[in-house]
Parts: sequence; structure tokens; C-alpha cells
Amino acid sequence: MYKIAKVVFPYPIEEEYDYIIPESLIPFAEIGKRVYISLKNRKEEGIIIKIFDVDFLKPDIQYKEVLEIPDEYPVLNQEQIELAYWMSKEYLCEVGEALDKMYPKPYKLNKTDKKNLLTKNHYDLNLQNLVQLSDEQERVLESIKQSLNYSIPSIHLIQGITGSGKTEIYLYLIVETLKNNKDVLFIVPEISITVQMVERIKRIVGNNIAILHSSLTGKQRFLEYLKIYLGNVNVVLGTRSAIFAPLKNLGLIIIDEEHDSSLRDNSHPRYDARLIARKRIEKYKIPLILGSATPRIEIRYVTEKYNQKHYNGFNYHLYFLHKRVLGKLPEVNLIERDDVEQPISNQLLYEIEKNYKNKKQSLILLNRRGYYPYLYCKNCKKNIQCPNCSISLSLHKNYGELSLKCHYCNYHSGMIYYCPDCKSRLVYLGTGIQKVEEFLLNLFPDLRIERLDTDIANKEKILKQVVQDFIDGKIDILTGTQMISKGIDAPNLNLVGVLQADAGFYLPDFRSSERTFSLLVQVAGRSGRRENTGKVFLEVFDKDHPYIQWAVKQDYESFYKEELKKRLEYQYPPFTRLIRFLIRSPIEKKAERYCYELSNIISQLQKDKIGMYEILGPSPAPIIKLHNKYRYHILIKTRYFNETINTLRESIKTFKKKLPQDHYLEIEIDPVDIL
Repeated sequence: MYKIAKVVFPYPIEEEYDYIIPESLIPFAEIGKRVYISLKNRKEEGIIIKIFDVDFLKPDIQYKEVLEIPDEYPVLNQEQIELAYWMSKEYLCEVGEALDKMYPKPYKLNKTDKKNLLTKNHYDLNLQNLVQLSDEQERVLESIKQSLNYSIPSIHLIQGITGSGKTEIYLYLIVETLKNNKDVLFIVPEISITVQMVERIKRIVGNNIAILHSSLTGKQRFLEYLKIYLGNVNVVLGTRSAIFAPLKNLGLIIIDEEHDSSLRDNSHPRYDARLIARKRIEKYKIPLILGSATPRIEIRYVTEKYNQKHYNGFNYHLYFLHKRVLGKLPEVNLIERDDVEQPISNQLLYEIEKNYKNKKQSLILLNRRGYYPYLYCKNCKKNIQCPNCSISLSLHKNYGELSLKCHYCNYHSGMIYYCPDCKSRLVYLGTGIQKVEEFLLNLFPDLRIERLDTDIANKEKILKQVVQDFIDGKIDILTGTQMISKGIDAPNLNLVGVLQADAGFYLPDFRSSERTFSLLVQVAGRSGRRENTGKVFLEVFDKDHPYIQWAVKQDYESFYKEELKKRLEYQYPPFTRLIRFLIRSPIEKKAERYCYELSNIISQLQKDKIGMYEILGPSPAPIIKLHNKYRYHILIKTRYFNETINTLRESIKTFKKKLPQDHYLEIEIDPVDIL
């Protein structure tokens, strides 16, 4: 008798391969463990997805042996393997590619690591640290609590204005779930939110929590993951990829700031944490809680339409929180800018100074990294572009040192002062957040000013320190990009300024208005969350834009109705689902050619099924070149998603296999942008 391991690989390989487990490795072989094997005469890493016995080996197969089982513990469980099979159908990817998204890179464990992992702790709930809920919060909580005891998957959208106390409801639900001896998975979109949220949850559950996010070191992340896998904790808090956390007895999933686009992965397979959450609650028959002041158009539409009804396998519920727990919604003011030579208007500078004299903190947001966004040659009439992308290089200034960076491919080079083509002097255009920070430091040298963006927040210690210092009142002005727009609850923050606030409305993407409106409402909500009424100043180019007017009034309902009207007219989500196919090639003509070939295949498949989907394109992507690859795309709109995917699946797989080695087909289901 032979023991066989069925193995998949983290590559676009459809086949599942059988390997003999040698006798010496049989005691260590388990489903979900990594293995090293030989594939096409190369040593490769795979995952065991099945182990079975055979009496005889098939004579037409040349079996190879598993070479090595490197880890003490599996990295995946059976539920995750089943989820990967579903993802392979939903996202048109391979099982191994889906599994590769689910676990952090393993590290060798030392004796201390192993001892800590084997130590089972007892945790008590500190219920005295729960705050008293308002009547409004209590009504929402009681309604959701009932669904904890039903064996029906349910989706609950809490649409609450900023500061309305959604987090307090989450904490009570965590306690109820733990009392029922079930586990909780809590997803937040930004690392910055985890800093404050960890402390709030720890005050209730102690150390009965694991944290998963990208600012941890590789080994820290792996140890946290193993704590979860071994059942040492019952609460997991993390960003997008934590949605795969291998909790064994899941009782509740919470996704805060559910509107945020970072809940969608940007590399193949481009999974959406919200969609994965739906699949997991379907298996466990448990509630999913979604919270936002500005929910996605799609989820608001479906929860409103099917509120307190059963639809497509789920019970839907929609709740509103209209009142702030403490303080009032801030007073929002518009500053129309004609001249942008100065990074910040005199009016906003006056308000910042006045706010400081009143011993209050300010937050200044500009959603643009770097110092200068553009280096421009007047003679050639063009920007200096990244050699790999059709994107302008941005000038960055760190500790006085100047460099050029591409925010897409991370290309960087030393500073240049003259046009490479005509040798004339370059001019610098625009304003990035580094320039804003420097401008404020020069103007207010006695104030404590810090910046928080992805250029400096990739280290956990820096991120935690800056956020905590701001909450503790040790920073007078916090500047930053969109990562400071949500989750920071600083009691002394009384003024928020947003620079170039309406710039995002003009991007060539049907979701750009929704993203920008959400950003403005979210960042405005950071202000005045205690006894004082805060102030918000939006610097704009057009103060009469209707979406700006609704942002001033924090009027989500008017925005939602107008946006829904447009989506219906042009048949965008929630009235259809989108599938995007994008061809990448080092040669533009080939990208175009293969995109047209794919379009013809998709068109032919529709001949017998007229009306199943609509094809837009092929056309060049708005950003035609990224990472030295030219990009052409096709967009499909469909009201029959499952039928469309099933119709396309085999032809897409065949087409992918025909592409030359340096060409690639990107498949994106429900794309969050089409740039």
C-alpha cells in the first residue's frame, strides 16, 4: 500500500499532482502542510490538499516522492481548502493561487516560540469596561443579538454618522459571541484603525486576541497566525487578508468602514474581503456586521430593498444611527481656491493658528504623496514620466534629500533638474503632503507637527507611536493622506482641513465620486467628537458642485439617490455586476491584438445567449502602461453573473494558456476601479 499526497502549487497551474509520501515522512504528513517536491525537474513548494491510500500505482504515471515537509504545523485547514475551490470558480483562478493568499510566509520556530504556542491561557471578560449604550444603539444591538441564535446567515448594515457609536455596538456583540463560546473575526481596512481598535478590544477581552496586518514583521505575523490556527485565541482583528483567519468555531464577522476600497486585493486573484466574508457566514450560518457612515451603493441598495427579508440565502437588515454619542456633527465650511501657489489658503492658516491658541488639535489631509507631484518641461510641454509606467514621477523630499518616485511600480531615481530631451530647466508643479508638512513647520516652528502616509507608516512602531501621540494630545497638527481619514478618535481634535477636496470627483472612473464623497464625510467626522462642535474646511476649485454641497451637509441620502439614478441609467452596479479582462504585454501592438482576440471569443460565446452580457471595449486602459507592460482591457456588464462566468470559464482558461510567456491576462471580478 502507498500513501499519496495530492498537491497544488501557488501558480496558474490547473493540474493537481499526486506524490508518494515516503515512509520516513508519513508521521509528519497532514492536509494543509507545505511540502517540497520536484516539479518539471525544479524543487518547488506546494500544499497538501488531500491524503489517500492506494494499493497499486497507476502504470501510466511516473510517480515522484515528496522531498521534504518543512513545518511542524499545517498552514491551512479543511475549510480554507474548500474556500479556495469556491474562489477558483468565482475569480477564474487556480486553487493553489487562492490558497497562497490565505497564510503568511512561515518562519522557523525556536524553543520559546513553541513554548508560547503550546501554552493555553484562560481569559476573563472585563464587562465593567463596556460603556452604557444610548437608546438608539440599544435598539440596533438587541435586533442583531437575536440573529446570533438563528442558524441562518444574515447580513446587517449599520449606517451610522461618524461618532454615532458603531464601535460600542461591535464590542457588545463580541462579548455576546464569546459568551456563546464562539470566535469573532473583526476586519478593518487601514492599519491605522487597528492601533486604537486593539486597545479598545483588549480592555474587554484582555490578551484573547490575535492581530494580523502588514506592518508586523514576517515572523510576528506567522506567530499570530499560528495562535489562531491552534485555537489559542477567540478574537482576530486585522486588515484585508485576515478574512482568511483559520478560526475553528466562527460565530461572528464584523467589517468596519465597509465602503473602503482597500478591502479589495490588488493582485491575482483579486478577492474582495466582503465577498469572502459572505461565503464564510454562509458556511457557519452566522451574522456578518457591516458598518459605515457612507456605505457602498451596492450594499445600501440590497439591504434597503430586502430589509428584514430573506433573499438569495441571506437575511438582510438595515439600521440607522442618526445621533452622535458625544458632541455634534462638525460645522463644514468651503474655501474656493483660485490661486494654488501657496499649499494652504490664508483663511485655513488663520483657523489652524486660532485652533492652536484654543489648545485644540488640527488634522490636515491631502490625498497626494510626495513633495511635488509633477516635474514639467515648458519647452517639450510634458511631464517627466516613469520609464516603466505612463505616470508622472513625483518628487519626494526626505531629510533634505531629493529623489523621484513612481507611486505605482516603486521606481526611484536621484533628482534631475533639466529635461533629458531638450536640456531646459524643469519646473515643479502641484503640491504633495510632504510640501504641506514642510510649509506648516516653517510657518509654525513651535508647534508639534507630524505626517502619516504610506511612505513612513510601513513600520508598526512608527505608526503606533504617531497615532497614540495624536490621541494623547502630544501632536498639535497631524498631516497625512487618506489613511488619516478614518478610525482616529482623538478627543482634542477640533479642526479638520482637506486640501484639493474635490479633485477626486473628476477621475475617469464611475466609482470616483463615491470614493471622494466617502473620504470627505469620513475625514470631516474626525472633528469635534467630544463636547465641542468641531470645524471642517474643504478647499475646493468649484464650491457649487452638488456632491461638494452634499458633503458639506453630510447628506448621504441625497448623494445616494443621485448616484443610484446615474448607475441605473448607465447600467452599472448595483444593477449589474462587472467583469474586467485586461491584457498586459511588453509590446503595445500585441496587447491590443490579444485584447481584440479575446473580445472576439467573448462575442462568439454570446451568440446563442443574446442579452446575457454587454461588452465594452476593447480599448486602452486609462493608465496604458504600468510596470513596463502595456494594458488593454474589456469590461463586461451582466445581470446574470453565474451564467456568464460559467459560459466564459473554459474559453478564458484556453485563451490564457495560448498567451506568450511575457504576456498576462488579468481577471477582475467587481473591479473597484477601471484605471
